[in-house]
Amino acid sequence: MTEVIINQQEVRIEMFPKAKLKAEMIPELVSSYQGSLKVQMGETPGFFYQERGKKNQDCNSMVEKAGEILKSLCQIAAQ
Repeated sequence: MTEVIINQQEVRIEMFPKAKLKAEMIPELVSSYQGSLKVQMGETPGFFYQERGKKNQDCNSMVEKAGEILKSLCQIAAQ
């Protein structure tokens, strides 16, 4: 990861363009978040998480969600 951006409603995780992830495990990770987690391709690849219809008063729940997603990404990192 090169950057993690968190606000009250979303988490953005930017990846190193040459990050080595087990690509076959990405669809399972994304689907486990039932449409709230998206993969961003392009010059700056990464992941984008947003809770639809929920208005958080602070960033605490998104910080927790970021930690959860980062842990999952570490599990699918290629050795």
